[in-house]
Amino acid sequence: TPPASTTSSAAGSCSTTRATELRPHSPAAPLVLLRHDRRAAGLLAGSIVSGIVATCCTIVWLLLLASVIDRVFLDGADLRDVRSQLVAMVALLVARAVCTWAVEALADRASGRMRSTTRALLVTHLTAVGPGVLSDERSGEVATTIGAGVDALHDYVTRFVPAAASGVAAPLLVGLAVLVLDPWTT
Repeated sequence: TPPASTTSSAAGSCSTTRATELRPHSPAAPLVLLRHDRRAAGLLAGSIVSGIVATCCTIVWLLLLASVIDRVFLDGADLRDVRSQLVAMVALLVARAVCTWAVEALADRASGRMRSTTRALLVTHLTAVGPGVLSDERSGEVATTIGAGVDALHDYVTRFVPAAASGVAAPLLVGLAVLVLDPWTT
């Protein structure tokens, strides 16, 4: 990343970064903003947990499906014999749907809170440093950072973070299920 431009003000030396130079150093960099709003962090954690629960529902559903197939085709069971498993499968599908909805709803609420808090922090900071520090900055770039730049956090919080957490948790959960159910081949 290019170095930040440095300007001086009556209050002393202050370092500012142009809006066009704002680039996260890692995909997790915007998560630092969650330190300023614990409620948004809690909502995002709830979203991630809901995604993990949805993954667990899928794994259990698949295990039940395998059991139903085994009982019907290999053991000759009829619908009466597997009815409880089929009801449990439907319940798991409903639970998974609710969890999937919760992932999106909680992440969306976390995003809204995070963007609101970030805008408030930016405006507070800009007010505190005063116009002297921003004399070398283009007002359009500052406005873009406060507006569209902060709005760009929405997709990151609602899509990337839950998907990344699921991408880590799902294979681990599947691996754990295989390890528990079939330890001799793993």
